[in-house]
Amino acid sequence: MLTAALCAAFAATARPPRAGETDRKLCDCICVLDETKASPNKAGWAFWFIPKGAADTLTVKMSSVYLLPGTHTPHSHNEDEGFYLAQGTAVVTLNGEERTIPAGSSFYCPGGSTHCIRRAGEEPIRYVVIKRETVERLETVSEPALKNYTVDDCIASPAPAGNLAQPYVYIGKELSGGMNVRMESLPPGDETGKEYRLPQQEAFYVVEGTAEVRLDGERERIGPNTSFYCPAGRLHGIRNAGTEPLRYLVIRTR
Repeated sequence: MLTAALCAAFAATARPPRAGETDRKLCDCICVLDETKASPNKAGWAFWFIPKGAADTLTVKMSSVYLLPGTHTPHSHNEDEGFYLAQGTAVVTLNGEERTIPAGSSFYCPGGSTHCIRRAGEEPIRYVVIKRETVERLETVSEPALKNYTVDDCIASPAPAGNLAQPYVYIGKELSGGMNVRMESLPPGDETGKEYRLPQQEAFYVVEGTAEVRLDGERERIGPNTSFYCPAGRLHGIRNAGTEPLRYLVIRTR
């Protein structure tokens, strides 16, 4: 539930709606993974849940790597991005340092860092890529809040599966300064509370279970490997509509 102070802050800070945001229907905000519509590449394929220009300062895609060790060699760009490893074991590289991470882990790459992610062996990997970017190219480096970061600062272990009470933060503002990615869980029949509005966009990615998502009075059930994007200022919410625990990523950028 939004407090009076938060409502006042929203009114003061909410930006004007972007074109198409105020009249976007719920069906326009839901995207289900469909491998037949993925874009093939030299390493496997990529599927865009939220392509560039569809959201404000955010893109979300899934990459499947099984033909080559990785999609990219170590590279850098001004935008920061995060990875959620959905399947397999991966080797991540950040500024020349390597670590091996299991499925369910996350990896944050600050803007300007040299980074890559690749298979640890022959097993395929799949990962969700969350990038803080706009249609226009970012001209300056998106610097993290933590200035003297290390590769270990940028890796989070898998979220505890049994903890349904507290969100598990993969990427927080103390690290990134502008990207927030966390895992939340809801028991059967539970929900986030009353529907709410935010001054910034919010996206959900269902990892396990069945969710009912809501947008300005519309409701729809979605399952795993499905995203729900809520534009800034829109009334929205999510609840567990199944008989098993619901686990989903909550993604915010500014």
